[in-house]
Amino acid sequence: MPLNDPQVWTLIGIFVTTMLGGMTLMTTQFGRVLRAEIGGLRGEMTGEIGTLRTEMTTEISGLRTDMTTEIATLRTDMTTETTRLRSEIGALRTEMTTEISGLRTEMTTEISGLRTEMTTEIGTLRTDTSTETGGLRTDMTNEVSGLHGALAALHAVMMREVGGLRAAMGALHGAMIGLRGEMIGLRGEMTARLDGLDHRLDRLEVKVDDLDKEMTNLAARFWRSQ
Repeated sequence: MPLNDPQVWTLIGIFVTTMLGGMTLMTTQFGRVLRAEIGGLRGEMTGEIGTLRTEMTTEISGLRTDMTTEIATLRTDMTTETTRLRSEIGALRTEMTTEISGLRTEMTTEISGLRTEMTTEIGTLRTDTSTETGGLRTDMTNEVSGLHGALAALHAVMMREVGGLRAAMGALHGAMIGLRGEMIGLRGEMTARLDGLDHRLDRLEVKVDDLDKEMTNLAARFWRSQ
């Protein structure tokens, strides 16, 4: 059957209208049922909340009564304990005051005895120190005096040695001056002798040359005579 026939489009229109009407009816019914269920649930929740509120109010009232009773009991116990603790602290304070007073008296006595002993020991130590210092000062004075004498004797010996050394150096200086004069005279004499020797060597060289010439002449004559 082709789709361009009027019957086909009529059937399609009827089917679509039926489907839309059914869906509309189902949606309407579903909305009514949902509203009825939500209304019933709201009523039940309101009842449950009211009941819960009543129970919570009752429980809170009972809890408040119990807490008030417990707090009162706790306050009474704390007052009793505080009073007992205060009495014990007072007794402890009295005992501590007594102990501190006794300890202070004992410490004062011990400190006084220790101060007396320290004063005696310091006096004895001061006396011993003064005696030792006096002896040490005397020994040091004697040692310094002996050292001064030894230094004076060493200074005198050194001065004598220095005087002798200075005299010896003066004599050595004079001897060196005399030696220098002798060396100058010896240098002049050696110069004169060397000059004379040089002159003699010059004369000897002249004579050797003359002798060489004569020997040459004699040799020439001898070879000619042969």
